[in-house]
Amino acid sequence: FYALSDHRSQDAIGGSQEFVLGGTGTIENKDETPPTIQLYLNDFSEPLKDNYEGNVILLGHLSDESGINISNLGFGQNITLTVNDTSEFILNDVYNTTLDDFTSGTLSFPLTTLVPGQNQIQLKAWDNAGNSNVANLIIDINENSSIISEIKNYPNPFESETEFSIEHTLIGENVDVKIDLLTINGQPITALSKSFTNAERVLSIPWISVNNEGTQLKKGLYIYNVQIRSNSSGKADSKRKKLVISY
Repeated sequence: FYALSDHRSQDAIGGSQEFVLGGTGTIENKDETPPTIQLYLNDFSEPLKDNYEGNVILLGHLSDESGINISNLGFGQNITLTVNDTSEFILNDVYNTTLDDFTSGTLSFPLTTLVPGQNQIQLKAWDNAGNSNVANLIIDINENSSIISEIKNYPNPFESETEFSIEHTLIGENVDVKIDLLTINGQPITALSKSFTNAERVLSIPWISVNNEGTQLKKGLYIYNVQIRSNSSGKADSKRKKLVISY
């Protein structure tokens, strides 16, 4: 230690041997409570259903007074997802803490390897005090589920612009979508195509009601046919519906 007087006329020097470098603290960790884990599918606000049509998004809300361990420093103390006792995923990178609150957070992960019938899901998490907990979930996938759950366009009727929405079960896969516009007699007018990487549950494609020559379509009733195909699994499906141009 070194000290200097206010008038800089005197100084002093000294030392101490009471410092300890390294070692362990004597304060005991009082947290012996494991993390709380709540699991959802597709939407935090929706109750779990008896069965689902295909790929779903696993959502989780985790909380603990010591915070959730995502450091990768503790051996085996990761947020771990196990699917059907065969596939294992580390979800540390998809966990996000709540703003201004390190004790809780959420995660989101697409489940793309589910099979028809019952699927066993297990999520394990650790807190920063070394406590762990496990949450289990059974997901029942319909045997003959359609890939396209719903298609629609909004607004409908419309004058010149609308947006197609495709709800599907190929969540998390790379997909191609094609929309064919037809007259009520089935004659082709134009086609729209778009590719999606790591597809979300609902895909959107805007459209201005013109034909291949760029001419505004006449008011009336039309048919649109939606096709979707996965580049990951090869699964495909199609569905058609009607729209009305009115101006």
